[in-house]
Order: sequence, then C-alpha cells, then structure tokens
Amino acid sequence: MNNEVELIKVNTDDYEVLYANGKLVFEEDSLNLSEVINYLVNKHIVKYVTYYIKQNKLAEVYNWSFPNDFNEFDVSHLK
Repeated sequence: MNNEVELIKVNTDDYEVLYANGKLVFEEDSLNLSEVINYLVNKHIVKYVTYYIKQNKLAEVYNWSFPNDFNEFDVSHLK
C-alpha cells in the first residue's frame, strides 16, 4: 500500500482547500488542523505547496467552486 501523499493547499481571502494527490479532500473557511492531521496519520508527505487564487478569478472562471481535481485549475490563475 502506497502511503505517500503530495499536498496542495489553495486559498483565497476567506476560504481554503486541501488537495491530496490531486484530489480535493478538505474545504472550509479555515481548515481544521485536527482533521487534517488525523487524515495524514500513517501517510508520508512527499511534497507540500500552497497557492493563492484571487476571489474575482474564482468567481468568474470557477463559479465560486474549487475543482474536485487540482488538474482542472488553469495554473496561470494561481500565485
């Protein structure tokens, strides 16, 4: 069983999401650290990156909805 995980956090001014191996696993106004840590028990984090997306871009392009798969983002919209 492969327990390696690549994490990507994407946030805007008042919301943040966490992707694990490209799939959306958490989304909240503010990520709950206890839930994230419990999720990561017995996993090996091999990569962690963070991005920011402007609220107007999230609204215009993604209709205020973070994609379920990170690959659905146009990376030019992320900082």
